[in-house]
Amino acid sequence: MSRIFITRPLPDVVLNAARSLFDVVEVRQNTLPLIEKELLASLRDYDAVLPTLGDQYSADIFQNVSSPRCQLLANFGVGYNHIDVAAANLAGVAVTNTPGAVTDATADIGVMLMLMSARRAAEGERLMRANAWAGWHPTQMLGLHMTGKKVGIVKYLFRSVKIEHFHSKTEMTPMGYCLTNPAHADNPNFFACHMKTQHLGRMPSSPRICSHKP
Repeated sequence: MSRIFITRPLPDVVLNAARSLFDVVEVRQNTLPLIEKELLASLRDYDAVLPTLGDQYSADIFQNVSSPRCQLLANFGVGYNHIDVAAANLAGVAVTNTPGAVTDATADIGVMLMLMSARRAAEGERLMRANAWAGWHPTQMLGLHMTGKKVGIVKYLFRSVKIEHFHSKTEMTPMGYCLTNPAHADNPNFFACHMKTQHLGRMPSSPRICSHKP
């Protein structure tokens, strides 16, 4: 009888998909990271585990389970630095992740933060919640237009493409340096800015900076 352990509550559509693949689907209701005894039990008692950020599958955890039943750690998320992949492979456990799964979401949040900053949205929300809004006047909560501004995209990655598309609609000038596709280096709108040397002082004056890291 195949068993999978899902370490956090997930939407029904995910759980239903898991139930179509495994005989037993156990969903942990605690939203905090797994503790040591749970980590050990997950490797001993299940054929697969769906962990996520914070579930520290270190080399010590694998070394303390001599013959793991688990064959797969299907990580929920792009980053997997909480899993010692070399130790997992040595123990016969495959590790997967979900590259690109949060690209759109991350780009959306980047755009949201820029809009909130330019239009003072958080400040206005706090004003309303405090019941302190006395009525509109022309200079109240006066913010900035994003249209026509320059934006620095540091470390140009896939999620930056969506942000640049938004900027094209607002007539913003994208400025960045593509470390994954050298072809962009010929674009006159792009400046050289390497994260490792932190040459942020070389950036032209820009009211808004959207920074992305892998």
